[in-house]
Amino acid sequence: MSRNQVLEFVMNLCKEDRLAKAKDALHFFKVMIRLNPLPSTPCFVQLLGAAVRRKHYAVAIHMIERMDSMGISRDIYVLSILMNCLCRLERSDLGFSVLTKMFKLGLEPDVVTLTTLLNGFCEEGKIAQALTLVEEMRGKGLKVNVFTYSVIMKGLCRTGKTSKAVQLIRNLEERVCELNLVAYNTIVDGYCKEGLVEEAFGFFNRMSHCLIKPDILTYNTLICGLGCTGGWKQAKALLEKMIHDGIHPDVITYNSFIHGLCLCGQWEEVRVQLSEMVRGGIRPDYQTFTIILDALGKQGMTDEAKCIFDLMIEMGVQPNVVTYTSLINGYCLQNQMDDAAITFCLMTARKCNPNVVTYSTLINRYFAVKRVDKAMSLLRQMLEKGLVPNVATYGCLMDGIFLAGSPRVAHQLFYKMLACNHINQQIYAIMLDGLCKYRQVDKAMALFRHMEDGMDDVNIVHCNILIKGLCEMGELGPAMNLFNSLAAKGLQPDVMTFGAIIKGLCKAGQIREACKLLHNMKEKGCPPSGIIFNIVVPALLKDGENAKAMLFLGEMVEKGFSPNAASTAKFLG
Repeated sequence: MSRNQVLEFVMNLCKEDRLAKAKDALHFFKVMIRLNPLPSTPCFVQLLGAAVRRKHYAVAIHMIERMDSMGISRDIYVLSILMNCLCRLERSDLGFSVLTKMFKLGLEPDVVTLTTLLNGFCEEGKIAQALTLVEEMRGKGLKVNVFTYSVIMKGLCRTGKTSKAVQLIRNLEERVCELNLVAYNTIVDGYCKEGLVEEAFGFFNRMSHCLIKPDILTYNTLICGLGCTGGWKQAKALLEKMIHDGIHPDVITYNSFIHGLCLCGQWEEVRVQLSEMVRGGIRPDYQTFTIILDALGKQGMTDEAKCIFDLMIEMGVQPNVVTYTSLINGYCLQNQMDDAAITFCLMTARKCNPNVVTYSTLINRYFAVKRVDKAMSLLRQMLEKGLVPNVATYGCLMDGIFLAGSPRVAHQLFYKMLACNHINQQIYAIMLDGLCKYRQVDKAMALFRHMEDGMDDVNIVHCNILIKGLCEMGELGPAMNLFNSLAAKGLQPDVMTFGAIIKGLCKAGQIREACKLLHNMKEKGCPPSGIIFNIVVPALLKDGENAKAMLFLGEMVEKGFSPNAASTAKFLG
């Protein structure tokens, strides 16, 4: 093939979006840079654009760096692509440096380039920097349009700062900047997500004064917001207004409304709206049925949930893993484990693979009803399939495993999570707690040392668990060593830390040290709790220190704490 034929072939691949894999884009880039003479910059831009459309951002950056080293000129399009890739990879700081380079090269970025960088800032929560950039660009004479401001509004609303987004809108209106439907929908959505539905309605009404006609997205957002806050009657009225205004509801509209009805337990109205959907030519989807089925299951209405499941299949809508898991969860909540098991078998027979939530739901309930063998069997099956629990399901699973007296299995699951890099502070805390509860303090200490070697964010919760475990095992020396090392670790002991150590000291008969530590708490600005007083007072009484015990009892009453039976028994006797 001649040079021109090769180049034409590569350009056609780019136009037809056939560079699915990152290695394909890289391969044809290498083909292009071997051509003599080199293709023009616009040809490379086409290849870069094709790579970016497939989200091969890192590869595109690599290609641009290689172009730079070869002396291929960087025009505004290449630099804009580079900025976009950096922002997509959450490096808006580097994206900003590209903007600076554009100005140094005498290139003039357009509003699209600016919006790309603003979007990067907002995605990373850097709203203040985004606003500063807009003002700087306006100062340089760049005309900023409503779409640019909409990006910032979206960022503000996403971070729960809808009121600031509204303030921005008012500033824009004062500048006679014509706002569009996107800007208003962003505010309505932001208010609804913050649960401020009244404010959202205020903005909805304001739209008509500004001659902006609401669209289906506006109505869907409001119906969803009303449903989540119990305003199903208002949602119904809004649905009727929507239809009256000539905007046809879609499946999302009905799903949002039905979700709100389910939250309010309006089952008869749910039935009516399902019929209305079908009558209006809108086919309920898997999400429609899953919403209803899940709500019924959580209300203990498992027979009704099964009827909805059967209706779903009858209407030709295939249940997915979420649907099956919702039905299984409903059965588990009612301890209908045989029905849950039948549904689990049904989903696997229908080639719908259970996910980690499905397994965790069943495993946790089997542990709860003391069917440990069944729980362990499913846990092994889950691990064999390569399914790793997420943080949300892991804690419940570990509690069940330790409850079943199987710390070995807990270890197996923990190290599988560790290998998959799915470990965080909470998971370490659960594992430490389980090991300590099952008196495997040596293993807990080894794990703690591993944490200190591998991560900087060991926190006071981890230390508290270990200190408590050591004290309960009578290992007061190591517990005190850890307690005394907290300051060096940059950690401040809290009431739980002091409580564990004081209890350990009292248990070891070191009452005087326990009292000193209690006074130390006050000096360190950590007031003792009623629980701590109720540990120290009985220990003093047992040691014959009645006068001191009386002083502490008086202090307890003064602070509004109630002495327990152990604290008062000797005086009453």
